[in-house]
Amino acid sequence: MTDVHLSKSPTSLFELTGKAIALLAALGGSLYIMGWSYANTTFRLWGIPLVSLNIPRDHFFSFGVVAIQNELLWLLVVSLIVLGGAVFVHLRWFRNRSFEAALWAVLALCAFLFLLSSYFGKWSAQHSYEVQRRGGFIDLHRAIVLMNKDWLESDNSGRTSHLRRELELGCYRVVFVGSETLWMARPYNGIDTSPSAEPPAVVGLPTKSIAAIRVMKDRENCD
Repeated sequence: MTDVHLSKSPTSLFELTGKAIALLAALGGSLYIMGWSYANTTFRLWGIPLVSLNIPRDHFFSFGVVAIQNELLWLLVVSLIVLGGAVFVHLRWFRNRSFEAALWAVLALCAFLFLLSSYFGKWSAQHSYEVQRRGGFIDLHRAIVLMNKDWLESDNSGRTSHLRRELELGCYRVVFVGSETLWMARPYNGIDTSPSAEPPAVVGLPTKSIAAIRVMKDRENCD
């Protein structure tokens, strides 16, 4: 009678499942790190503390998707390099059944992937901000904001009056809508590619002090 050996099939299935889970975990972690790096860099460029926004952690995956969409071509190039490294590791160590060497190789590859994700998120955010700056931030929505009468009631300075007037004229653009604060920026015409170009003024408006807000279709900056 011929003996049938089936011991290798479950082992192969378990190994394949383990590799798939590890791959998904690495990709998910990389997307999260990429999103956090993208958001942190973006709001730092705006002068807005990320910790003050109370962004839910799962939102960083969405920021990671935005970072990928902004630099999809570069991501494809990097992915091919990482994939080539993963194939080399598999062929060099896993097929030789050197478990310890394979484990260290996987850990090194994951560490490299996480570091690369962080750098990619930061670079994508910086590039996106620079493109917006050169265009005068016209992709951000202009909005007319009417503040309550008691907002900064004790401050009668000319700066407060000027700020209220510009908010009512729709000279500010929406940067981020938080649960307690509406962050807006005031770009200026004449923004160019030189490092000395005037950065937009950023203000945080408490949502409880906003009487009304309306998004404008006009994309041009105020003078």
